[in-house]
Amino acid sequence: PVHIDESHDGRATPVEHAGGLAREKARALAPKRSSGTAIGADTIVVLDGDILGKPSSFDDALGMLKRLQGRWHTVHTGIALHDLATRRGVEAVDSTEVRFRS
Repeated sequence: PVHIDESHDGRATPVEHAGGLAREKARALAPKRSSGTAIGADTIVVLDGDILGKPSSFDDALGMLKRLQGRWHTVHTGIALHDLATRRGVEAVDSTEVRFRS
């Protein structure tokens, strides 16, 4: 796995942010490999217009799940393919409305 800065600066929409994270993860392999295809992916959750970050602990994750319980929220998953030789790539984002049971 690669590690990138996943913070959101507020300028990108959630869809743009998910796609951008996927793209950056795929591109992060470029210095380590000279050929092949890198795949990057990331998923973000949006509740009431706010992007929920990655939980920092088990308790944080449990709190997030409790916030989401019984409420509609949007899950955006970005995926990117990056050709390491040509440094060209494509990306896509799929969005799904989700509601957990109460």
